[in-house]
Amino acid sequence: ASWIVDKGTPGGFVWRPVEEFAGVGERLDDWTYAQPGDVLSCSGHVAVIVANDPANNLFITVESSNGVEIKVRTYNSMKSNGYQVRDMTNVYNGTENTYRKIFEQTPLHLRMFYVE
Repeated sequence: ASWIVDKGTPGGFVWRPVEEFAGVGERLDDWTYAQPGDVLSCSGHVAVIVANDPANNLFITVESSNGVEIKVRTYNSMKSNGYQVRDMTNVYNGTENTYRKIFEQTPLHLRMFYVE
């Protein structure tokens, strides 16, 4: 998911562990407005929306649990599994700050640096 978001973000998007996607973008309560590139996230998993079919309450997603997979997901199944939709508009247009600490491991030590 981080790779996909990075490719659509001016200046790049810093890789994030799954748990941090719940705080990226804005929570979208009405899923019928979800757009391709928005993110579905829950504890332990992130999927990127490829298409939204509000008439049938379906998403087509790309995910990488066991290699890259394209899946058809119902709104009800995603909601019952604790997913939320994150509107990524402000991330893609560069108005949301994606600055965070990341760590770089070298053979001899672990050092912290900042990426903006």
